[in-house]
Amino acid sequence: MVLLIVWGLADNDALLSVPLLVGVFLSTLSSVISSFVVAILNVQNHYVLPGLLWGLRIIPLLVFWKLSPNVIYLPWLMAGIGLSDILRARCLYSKVKLDGVLSVDWREVFRGYAAVAIGSIVVGMNPIVDRLIAGLGQPGDLSILELGERIFGIVGSLSTIGIMSVLLVEFSDRVKLGDLSRYFQKILVVFLGWSCLWLLFIYSFWYLLEGRIFAFLKLTDLQYQLVTLIFFNYLGGLPAFIVGLVCVRGFLSIGKAEVIAVLAVVSLGVNALLSYVLNSLLGVSGIALATSIVTTVITITMIILLSNSRYV
Repeated sequence: MVLLIVWGLADNDALLSVPLLVGVFLSTLSSVISSFVVAILNVQNHYVLPGLLWGLRIIPLLVFWKLSPNVIYLPWLMAGIGLSDILRARCLYSKVKLDGVLSVDWREVFRGYAAVAIGSIVVGMNPIVDRLIAGLGQPGDLSILELGERIFGIVGSLSTIGIMSVLLVEFSDRVKLGDLSRYFQKILVVFLGWSCLWLLFIYSFWYLLEGRIFAFLKLTDLQYQLVTLIFFNYLGGLPAFIVGLVCVRGFLSIGKAEVIAVLAVVSLGVNALLSYVLNSLLGVSGIALATSIVTTVITITMIILLSNSRYV
């Protein structure tokens, strides 16, 4: 017998952990199913439907709100969201055209998938390493680092939301036309300009609302200054972060996913070393600075490789 412990649920509510587990399982299962279907829809130039169908999650949320939000109903909310995700996957599957899709070279597909999976896993280890290094510093450093990183994560995701899937399809089409090199250079200029504009917007927004952004978190002045410094150190790498995502799509479109995996391993090692050094010299804000430096170097490396006629 396995005891499932859920925060906010008393011992006599242990059975409520079952719908919570079911909801998480259904959401994970639907993600596996729908990711394949969404990829096919994107190739067939259908981008709106996958996004709109996320609206199915509103149904269990409305029910939860109607029942008066309470932690007791949270597991059932998760189960409802899981069921809505399964319904989304089913709706997507009914719209996709599988003609010709199953005739691809599956060995090539799985080779690319393995390389992307390895790269994603390795990249996902960077925040873990950063947190381990932050844990070596002063008490509270880890929490402050995570707060600054989460804010940057929101900013970074908002700057590219919905764009990268479309870009991958466009790159793939350009590869077929033999025009990727020139198109890639234009896209780089566009996204570099966009990232600089986004950077300017964030700096302006931050200073406009300075002192108010974290008021609800009851941060001390020292904590606020440290979070601001960490966020700005991450923000310095935003152009490299955005352009790097473009470069990743470039490698995927030409079937060179293994290059991404190799660079991910290199970045993990260099980031760990540089984060440790700068954390020792500058404190926890040095970890954010190290991440931006490594991101910039890796992005420049990808641009150089993609500019090489061997690849494009």
